[in-house]
Amino acid sequence: MSEALSIRAAADESPAVPALRWNGASYSFAALAEKADARLHALNDARDRARPYPLVAASDLDTVVTLLALLEGRMPVLLLHPRLVAAERDALVSDVSRAGRALPADAAVIIHTSGTTGTPRAAVLTRAAMVASARASAANLGWEPEDRWLACMPLARVGGLSILTRCLAARRTLVLAPAFDAEAFPALVADERVTLASLVPTMLARVLDAHPAWTPPAHLRAVLVGGAQAPERLLERAASRRVPVVVTYGMTETCSQVTATPYAERFRAAACGAGLPLDGAELRVPGGRPGRS
Repeated sequence: MSEALSIRAAADESPAVPALRWNGASYSFAALAEKADARLHALNDARDRARPYPLVAASDLDTVVTLLALLEGRMPVLLLHPRLVAAERDALVSDVSRAGRALPADAAVIIHTSGTTGTPRAAVLTRAAMVASARASAANLGWEPEDRWLACMPLARVGGLSILTRCLAARRTLVLAPAFDAEAFPALVADERVTLASLVPTMLARVLDAHPAWTPPAHLRAVLVGGAQAPERLLERAASRRVPVVVTYGMTETCSQVTATPYAERFRAAACGAGLPLDGAELRVPGGRPGRS
């Protein structure tokens, strides 16, 4: 994975493989690399190198191209959520700009936590951390040749961003939805031949509520559920529908998940709690001993 986050390397290795499905169109790794090259030239001309590049990360083609260009150019990016108002964005940009020169040399992305337990904090994710996270995910889920991972969570959050980086590292297809739509979810999974998807518990509950008779197609091999505690009743409902659930736990600061349901147990996730530590993760339970996968 030495060139895991390089769209040019991906284009050299898998030029014709679909890298992105968006808005009904397909973009190969070669096509995305061409777009990213052009964007990188524009960024090199206009960028203020004294601070990370601020990017309002909508779930669209333009954001994907800009992210790939910045990763290719090894330019740190500050991801901003599209729902933030201008004053909130300006405050985050100002806060991060003051610390810009202290960033690690390997810094790739600065992303703020959701703030659910206090003031949002700026987490610096390095390229090494992103590659390690992708490896840990792959060690549990594996990759199949025809895998397509659905991202219907914002790219401005680590849960959405990590899908992009995992697919890039594995040279697999990212299926990008502009937003989550519970009503459209089953049709999207079927029409796009989605094999992997990531949801938060409320999303999964809304899908099950909206489609009482739905059971997933055989090609949907795992639905990652994280971002909040997954109620046992929800996991039991999913299991009764043969939804292959992998419960995950992680944080923005850890570059996404650190524990997950073992892939082999995806039809009985409720019995596995928060799962096991992923490859390379070390955990400590207060009052207990360190645990390492």
